[in-house]
Amino acid sequence: IVHYFWFLNSHAINIPHQDDIYDFLQFVSAVESADSTRDALNALFTQYNDHRTSASRLLVFGVYLAEGELNFHTLTLFANLALPLILLLFYLTVREEKYRWVYLLVAALLLINLRYFEIILFSQAAFAYYYVFLYAFACIFTLHKVSGPKFVLAVVFCTLSSLTMASGQIVW
Repeated sequence: IVHYFWFLNSHAINIPHQDDIYDFLQFVSAVESADSTRDALNALFTQYNDHRTSASRLLVFGVYLAEGELNFHTLTLFANLALPLILLLFYLTVREEKYRWVYLLVAALLLINLRYFEIILFSQAAFAYYYVFLYAFACIFTLHKVSGPKFVLAVVFCTLSSLTMASGQIVW
């Protein structure tokens, strides 16, 4: 995991890539120039191409507020944090198993690899795909031994997954 994030930090660039950059840029510009909270919320829920990306936009705007600029290098690092979070959910699921470290090692090797460099190094793709998976796994995790509050939390995760990219609707 440390090597993976070292590689990311070394090779991620502060240059937006692919068509989804306009989604992030237009959203941040719209919120910054919004005259009211209602206008900002309209910008948050505006459809981009065929996608509803409100969950990703919220994360991007949070990073923007923390840094004071839309830095795609930082967005790439932040987007890739979904992978260790998926591993954490997996660990919480198998922590009572005898071979939990073997299971975790296999899962880590499958998740954290450098083969898919376009998703790894470009924040738009990482936000779109990694967070769909994170929200899906979080939903499944909360539905294990379900209760009323856990079911509501699972619905929140499903909604976030649906608002990350169109493929997130499959989580429902």
